[in-house]
Amino acid sequence: MTLTCCIGHAQSEIRAIAETDTKLIMIPFEKIEGWLSKYRSWRNFVLQSYHNRLNEMLETVDSIAFTNMN
Repeated sequence: MTLTCCIGHAQSEIRAIAETDTKLIMIPFEKIEGWLSKYRSWRNFVLQSYHNRLNEMLETVDSIAFTNMN
């Protein structure tokens, strides 16, 4: 969600509440955009992460829609 918002220059609608002390790293979109074109390893990391989350979502939908739920 955040990646697509960055690419589309839109504000993310994702909200989270931390239950423990947390460190958050925020990277400005300008840096992400530059790193995607400059660093192959960063681009691969971002795309692989996006791919993994999409697969998780598809597997969940598949199991809900097509698996026998007694």
